[in-house]
Amino acid sequence: MGNSSVDLFCGRTAGRTLLAACLGVLFACSAWAAAPEPVLSELDKLTSFATERSENGGYLSELPDGASFGIEKTIAFEENNHFVYLGGKYRAIIYVKPSIYIYVDYTNIGVTENSNFPIKHCGTIADGGLQEQTVKKADDQVVLSVEDSSRSIRLTLPKAPGAVNTATITITDAEGKKLVDERLLPSGILPLGEGGARLLAGWDRAYQNERRAAWDTRRPSSNLVAAVESEAVKKGRAVVLGCGTGTNAIYLAKQGFKVTGVDIAPTALKIAKEKADKAGVKVDWALADVTRVPAMEPFDLVFDRGCYHGVRRGNAAGYVATLRQVTKPGSQALILAGNANEARHYGPPRVKEEEIRGDFSKDFDFTWLKESHFDSFDESQTGPLSWSILLKRK
Repeated sequence: MGNSSVDLFCGRTAGRTLLAACLGVLFACSAWAAAPEPVLSELDKLTSFATERSENGGYLSELPDGASFGIEKTIAFEENNHFVYLGGKYRAIIYVKPSIYIYVDYTNIGVTENSNFPIKHCGTIADGGLQEQTVKKADDQVVLSVEDSSRSIRLTLPKAPGAVNTATITITDAEGKKLVDERLLPSGILPLGEGGARLLAGWDRAYQNERRAAWDTRRPSSNLVAAVESEAVKKGRAVVLGCGTGTNAIYLAKQGFKVTGVDIAPTALKIAKEKADKAGVKVDWALADVTRVPAMEPFDLVFDRGCYHGVRRGNAAGYVATLRQVTKPGSQALILAGNANEARHYGPPRVKEEEIRGDFSKDFDFTWLKESHFDSFDESQTGPLSWSILLKRK
């Protein structure tokens, strides 16, 4: 069964809860017998955890123990209605509800002639086992297609892991209905629990079915354009936090920046990639919470149009920690935020000047902190009052 050049293992189990059975089969199979001893010694703990979770139902409120899966350090996680993803630098588990599991392992890539595929195991606990499984190379990717009685999965994986996760997943039900349109898997740890799942779904819904998000003018920010054209910000590596459909990231790429766009909405990033491909520019897209971004080489420029003012209401410290993480001494950050000097009953969240200075003064010098305006959908109209903040890392 499967491709001869990759070790695919199909298991079948009965008499357990679905998730407990899935995880139990995954780590009890003979193909895993040669795994490092710490993984085997924690099998009972793993099974107990899976059983408890299955019996309690709902969503995980805490990160699972990655070591139980052979993952030294968990750097990415997502749970939604359709799948669970738990990933480290070289290994990852994907559990597609209700029955399919996939184990990805890059640790032995290229060691032997038959170790050029990162897929270690895949299987199902559904009656009848896997109906189809294929693995093939396509350009710079490895593509896994797997199907059982309830789901078909298409997983694309890079041939080697990078700083951001470029793997994508597509899920279709037995009737051929798309449950998950092709989208990125996470690069960072996304919000946990049922509340986290609702939050993720809400942000993504703003971009689904060709909706136009209320904040998406579909034009590069005039504040950003002015800063680039006046050379107030220097060219180099740039990250756009809360990049949405990628308009500002693509603009920076066209100006010669090497750009990474970060957003929490997979549909927004799918649209962003399509726009970048059409524009003929290269941008790295990362699915992540801006307060828990993946480890990346520090950037020369951070741009944020309207992300900070929303995040700070619940986690100002987390946002500032991210800004420290993605910058180095001399790095710049251009941030646009709602301005509390304007009294409105609608529009973006608003921040006071003293709050801004309190958040950033410890780690950054202020090149400027001045009043401006957000761009409006209608170029002839003035948008809400904003703060234009240009920081320089101390």
